[in-house]
Amino acid sequence: MTAALGSSDKATERARTGVLLTICICVVLSMSTWFSTAAVVPLTVQFSLSFALTLVTIWLALMIADCVGWRWAFLYLVPGPIVGLIAMMILRQESGAQRRANL
Repeated sequence: MTAALGSSDKATERARTGVLLTICICVVLSMSTWFSTAAVVPLTVQFSLSFALTLVTIWLALMIADCVGWRWAFLYLVPGPIVGLIAMMILRQESGAQRRANL
């Protein structure tokens, strides 16, 4: 009986997360029309791609948490900041990096 209850709780949690993500998508899509002018199309594309990446990351966190528990679920996020830090260090060494950063 408790196993059935546990799976029901997980289904409810997933349904709530799905509703929340759907609301977020609707809000973001409605806001993205503000940025859809010809001058900022690259910004809109970057915004859309980063939102899609965030959405996939949230769903992966839920799936991993189901398999290994929340204690270890976010461990797969560790490489992201490390790769970002390495990329920024490499960019800083390029010529003209200071000028592009307006420093």
